[in-house]
Amino acid sequence: MRTAVVAVWVLLVGGTLAVDPAGQWPFGPLRATLVACAVVVLWAAVPAGQRLPRLLHVAWAVLLGALAAAALTNGDVWTAVVGTGTRHFGWLTWLGCAGMFSAGTRLHAHLGEIQRAGAAACAVIGTWCMWELAFGPPVATAATTDRLLGPFGSAAATAAGLCLLLPLALGLATDRTQRRSWRWLGGAALSTGALAAAGTGTRGAWLALAVAAVVSAWQHRPTGHGRVLAAAAVLALAAAAPWMASLATRPEGPWTRVDEWRIGAHTLLAHPLGAGPEGYRLVVQDGMDAAYERAHPRDTVLPDRAHSGPLDVGLQGGWLALAAYLALTAAIGRAALGALRRERAPSEEPAKRTIAGSGAATPATRSAAAAVLAYGVGQWFLFPLAELDPAWWLVAGALVGRAAGVGPTRQPPSGLHHWRAGVAFVAVAIITVGGVLDISANRLARRAVQTGDPAAALRAVELRPDDVRYETAAVALLLERGRLSDMTTALATARRALSWSPHDPIALQLEAEALLAIASATGKSADIEAALDAWAALAQRDPLRRRWLLQFGRASALAGDSAAARAAFAAAADLGDEDAAALLSELTP
Repeated sequence: MRTAVVAVWVLLVGGTLAVDPAGQWPFGPLRATLVACAVVVLWAAVPAGQRLPRLLHVAWAVLLGALAAAALTNGDVWTAVVGTGTRHFGWLTWLGCAGMFSAGTRLHAHLGEIQRAGAAACAVIGTWCMWELAFGPPVATAATTDRLLGPFGSAAATAAGLCLLLPLALGLATDRTQRRSWRWLGGAALSTGALAAAGTGTRGAWLALAVAAVVSAWQHRPTGHGRVLAAAAVLALAAAAPWMASLATRPEGPWTRVDEWRIGAHTLLAHPLGAGPEGYRLVVQDGMDAAYERAHPRDTVLPDRAHSGPLDVGLQGGWLALAAYLALTAAIGRAALGALRRERAPSEEPAKRTIAGSGAATPATRSAAAAVLAYGVGQWFLFPLAELDPAWWLVAGALVGRAAGVGPTRQPPSGLHHWRAGVAFVAVAIITVGGVLDISANRLARRAVQTGDPAAALRAVELRPDDVRYETAAVALLLERGRLSDMTTALATARRALSWSPHDPIALQLEAEALLAIASATGKSADIEAALDAWAALAQRDPLRRRWLLQFGRASALAGDSAAARAAFAAAADLGDEDAAALLSELTP
């Protein structure tokens, strides 16, 4: 199990700390590569064990099957399988989560080690955020906010990580069976992590941590030492309340989430079989309404998540996947609640273990249960995260395995160990090669953006042509030059992105922008007609996206169709576009 324990530390601590300041997106490629390798190694290092209750096997099979079916039929298979370069949550990541759940069911005897790794990761986040609070972000980001972003470059993702890790740090700090040095680490992680959680200003995470704390106290009433900690926590919250209130007060308000859920629910009704992993971005226009576009214009940011874990799963795999996901999380919730109950006397032990849990709960088990509850509740207000979900499924699997009495076999079946090792070796090699290419492309993209050199951006595209971010950077730099040859290259680059993801809205927009730039430069009727056709197709595909309507109007005006231009500008102006309103006034007699 030594390899498995090392992989646990890499998954939790390495997955938190892995940042590449030299990249254009410093919080992405390196972390994604490290987490994926740790997941594969951990899956291979844990020997096979007893079978879980059939319900869990069926639920996982249905979930993975529904997601696979949606991935193979959404017209964007590559991205659905491997994920986008921003989110990394394709079907393979779901398969990795299933592997972590399976491995966790045989690792419940090592929950103490998971607890220590989680506390160390919490200390990493806490230390990062304390530096950020005192001196500013250690790694520069484009975000302009007073909220603490942490080592994930996102306040919401950092808060989600703390939902998982803070309870583990608390359990380690109060576990008298641990060495004093570990308890001191847990205490330091708890204090800095709690301050970091407050500084993220993430209301969903605050609610999730509060729910986990209340449920934990109800199921396992704290002793005198626990009551002292609870009182100290209440006093700390009271002292930090004004600061937290200022962070939580944002112009968009809490109703932004309601808008996202409304659009997501409408889209799910339009696509009951799901749009595949990472497919929501392809079909979100089917649930769009004018009120959303006016309140949250899709000029630069496109919705690719519904900001609710269950809803996002439904959008990926349809109602069947949603039902399987809810069945799995319900089983995990029962196991967590069972682990939080007070220790029973031997005479009170049930004769048979069930999924609801049984037996004496250790401090590590209770802290793991609180962590699973906090992160699970937080998922209702966020979405699955490739950086954190594998770790959550690992801890959840450990709780379910403990409740069901699952353990590893002493001797794996003949050939199984070598089979797993062979698969892991090949998978890690592929992930490493892809990760190195992504890291190199990421650094080239940063150089290109800093120097305005499209050649570096094009080299990044050569390394990772499947990642539309690199094509986006290259096309923007090429079009800025204003030379026809560069515009032609930009068009070829955009179409290269479409060859990997034919229905990606960003890639389609890149192609249409390049066509419009060429038409404006040459004035040829063929070029103008090509640009007009491209923007007309986009406006028809998403008639409520004001940026596309604006560009369609410009293409129509270039083609000499003033009536179509006025109609497009009027529609965009009605959705709140000021540029369209100004252009409409120029065309109006």
